[in-house]
Amino acid sequence: MAPSALLRPFSRLLAPARLPSGSSARSKFYVREPLHAKPDWLKVGLTLGTTVFLWAYVCSV
Repeated sequence: MAPSALLRPFSRLLAPARLPSGSSARSKFYVREPLHAKPDWLKVGLTLGTTVFLWAYVCSV
C-alpha cells in the first residue's frame, strides 16, 4: 500500500484548526461575580466539618 494512502485518513488531523467567526462563537459558561456579602453558611459548615473530620481520621491512623 502506498504511503500517501495510509496518511489520507490522518490529513484532517494535520490540517490547521480554524476558529469560528466572532459572531457565531458563544461561550457555554456564564461568569458571574460571587456573592461575598452573603456567604452560603451551609457550604462553609460542610467544608470546615469535612476538613476537621479528614484531619482527625488521618491523624488517628
